[in-house]
Amino acid sequence: MRKMHQRNLAMGLCAMLLLGSTGCSNQGGNTETKQVPQTEKEQAAETTVAGEESSFDWKQFDGTTIVASVPNNVHWNSVKEYIPEFTELTGINVELDVLANNNLHDKQLLEFSKPESDFDIVAYIVSWKSEYNRAGGLEVLDPYFEDPSITYPEYDIEDFAPAFFELAGKVDGVKDYLDGPDAKLVGLPFGTETSIMAYRKDLFEKYDIKVPETYGEVMEAARIIHEKEPNMYGLSMRTSSGADSCHSWFTLGKSLGAEMFDDNWEPAFDNEGSLATLDFMKEMLVYSPPGAESFDLGASDNAFLQGLTSMIIDRDKLIGMCQDPEKSKVADTVGFALQPKADDGYLETEAGGFAVGIPANSQNKKAAFLFLQWLTSKDTDKKLALKAVTPSRLSTFSDPDVLEAQPAFVVVKEAVSHANPDWRPGIPEITRIQSQLLGVAINQVMTGAKDAKAAMEEIKEPVRKIMVEGGYIK
Repeated sequence: MRKMHQRNLAMGLCAMLLLGSTGCSNQGGNTETKQVPQTEKEQAAETTVAGEESSFDWKQFDGTTIVASVPNNVHWNSVKEYIPEFTELTGINVELDVLANNNLHDKQLLEFSKPESDFDIVAYIVSWKSEYNRAGGLEVLDPYFEDPSITYPEYDIEDFAPAFFELAGKVDGVKDYLDGPDAKLVGLPFGTETSIMAYRKDLFEKYDIKVPETYGEVMEAARIIHEKEPNMYGLSMRTSSGADSCHSWFTLGKSLGAEMFDDNWEPAFDNEGSLATLDFMKEMLVYSPPGAESFDLGASDNAFLQGLTSMIIDRDKLIGMCQDPEKSKVADTVGFALQPKADDGYLETEAGGFAVGIPANSQNKKAAFLFLQWLTSKDTDKKLALKAVTPSRLSTFSDPDVLEAQPAFVVVKEAVSHANPDWRPGIPEITRIQSQLLGVAINQVMTGAKDAKAAMEEIKEPVRKIMVEGGYIK
């Protein structure tokens, strides 16, 4: 799996380089978030999607109302203020049905089962994609993009970051959830994410610590800061039982060779890379705040944002969170860098987050398709990026206005080039495995209830049973 990702990585790097020469060093250590007024930059992004010179008919579904099922997250919260521009452009009214993530999944599946869905747009976590596809819930978009009457000619579908594009929408290819000769497109990136490292630049400078490039250097930096700085700890991690601890295990471990399955879908939790990752996480708790052995997402974020920890390796949305004075006490002292590599130089970053598609039983599919194009267009992507919302398009990552407003996106751009769309298996069974087995076992290691090898070996057979029941193992 690591070799396959290295081949895909080479292709992704070529695509990134073609879009611009702006890059970052392996450390990315001097990249800071820059606070700048947004008004001028937003004005630069105000050109309408259609443009005066275009003959494309944006008004062909004037008077239609579409309903989008969406999460309460930064992408959708940020795009709300621009939706009236879409309505003015097209005459299509957009209503948002906002739900928490745990309710979003069940409501969308219920809608897929009805003869006619109440929704015309669904925003979904990318790991739900194959489940939705098996349920026949998502409309295949390829024929829409082949129809010039409803496809905006300047949309540029080739402009998406390759890993994000494959992750968000490709089905029926390799493993059913990746690209391949028979793959179809059922969704587009909107809310996709990768992983980076944020660190306390002031403390690293104070103690003359270089930005860590390996996990051994992360451990050493945590030790120095914890010993020299009163009430300051090392690395924030998600360690609570369930999906949170799995997220940290994937984020920290994929570069180290951790795998959930081998190429034949046999459980591989106890391979060398997986156990090394658990050992690192357990040892890091020595330099972590009280209670860190069961931190959920919010606790891990807050430990860094409130100034308790000196480092965090997690999703790129941390950039915007660190800028928000209502959430962050360390906005002026944070630097961003690539997450550490393995000792042999290998780096694999997260490919996760959200995507957006059209229900197969929507009654307004073509109007919804216009909204999809506007939502994921270069123009909208840039407007959101100027507000520190992670882009999905290569052109946005290389846009001078965006990089001036959000210099940390230089780091994200390089991180995206290392993202693997198979970072976490995109199978329907993943939720059950994470919540009931793998995530429980990882937390048991963190709390000291079990050692790493015993905990991983104990769950191999029940996970294998799930994979046999799912038809993956014959």
